[in-house]
Amino acid sequence: MSPRPTGIIVCINDRFTASKPSCARGGSVAIADALEQAIAERGLALTLERLHCLGECALGPNLRLAPGGRFFHHVKLADIPAILDEIEKELG
Repeated sequence: MSPRPTGIIVCINDRFTASKPSCARGGSVAIADALEQAIAERGLALTLERLHCLGECALGPNLRLAPGGRFFHHVKLADIPAILDEIEKELG
C-alpha cells in the first residue's frame, strides 16, 4: 500500500523537438494552475510541485501522487475534479 499522499507532482516538461511528445505541449502548465486553484478551493492539505520530467512523456500530461504514489496519465483539465475526488477518498 502506498503512503498517504501529501502532494501532487505535475510534469511540465517541454521538449525541444516538436516531433516528440511532452507534457507541456499537452497542456500540463494549465493543468498545474487549475490543480493549485482546486486544491485551495477544496482546502486540501496537499502541495503541488511542478517538475520538468517524470519520465513518461509518451503518456502525458502526467501527474504523480507524492510520496511515491501512483501516476495519472493522459490528464486533461476536465479530469481534475475526478482526480481530486479520488485523492480525497485516500486522505479520508
